[in-house]
Amino acid sequence: MDIYGKIKDVFSDLSKGNQKIAVYILKHREDLLMLTARELSKKIGVSEATTIRFARTLGYATYKEMLKAIKKDSMQSSSVMTIFDEMLVKHEMPGENYLDTVNQDIENINRTFRNLDGNVLDDLVDRIIAARNIGVIGFRGELTPAVFLSHFLNELFSNTKLLYPNTGDSYDQIKSWDDKDLIISFAFWENSNYTKTIMQYAKSRGCYLVAITREQSKEICSMADTYIPVETKGAFISYTASVTLVNVILALVTKKLPADALYKAFKDTDEIFSYFNNAVAESSLVD
Repeated sequence: MDIYGKIKDVFSDLSKGNQKIAVYILKHREDLLMLTARELSKKIGVSEATTIRFARTLGYATYKEMLKAIKKDSMQSSSVMTIFDEMLVKHEMPGENYLDTVNQDIENINRTFRNLDGNVLDDLVDRIIAARNIGVIGFRGELTPAVFLSHFLNELFSNTKLLYPNTGDSYDQIKSWDDKDLIISFAFWENSNYTKTIMQYAKSRGCYLVAITREQSKEICSMADTYIPVETKGAFISYTASVTLVNVILALVTKKLPADALYKAFKDTDEIFSYFNNAVAESSLVD
């Protein structure tokens, strides 16, 4: 059993001081790896002895041994049930409300962009503009940022496909692609066979792969030519930072495009809206 399962099993029997430690671990696992027992104790207002006893309560001989277990568990992909269990534990503490979720999303955005390599982002923008074709992979919850990005890139370039099961055969769509083409994959679950297999196939064709993923998703990161780590902490999983990243990518792309290219893209979009609005109006008159 991992440390999060151990905390869940004993949480209701813990003292208030130990519950404070448990909640901090669940909410700030990455930050915890940087703290000594003394620093953690001071941060949450308990004694150092309480922190050390907490580690022993979970079955670890020392605080450092507990940190090693946390580091190991953090490198593995969390299942939906693990995330849900953590959420339940968090909401057993008094004072929790909807603002905690809002603040967590704000923290996710801040951490994502604070750790973002600007050179990687600039390179992605240049590759988007230069690509012959662009494929955007999104599966299940990851479909939200994938649709957002693929739709507006296609508005700008008319060369972008959403690669998702049941939206046409994704493999057929990219079977003629090569190193002139770009694949952007939103991949937060390592157990998604579709995401991994379509990435592997695109790689075999010579496409350049960019993964937007969690830092812990080691397999996904190793498959991509480059990756952008995104924070996803939340009830189940949060896509807020991912959507914000998409917004930033689109803003940077439009800033680099010539004015005439932007004008043509927006003019074509306006013509489409005008056509369908007129068609709807005429249809209502007939009825």
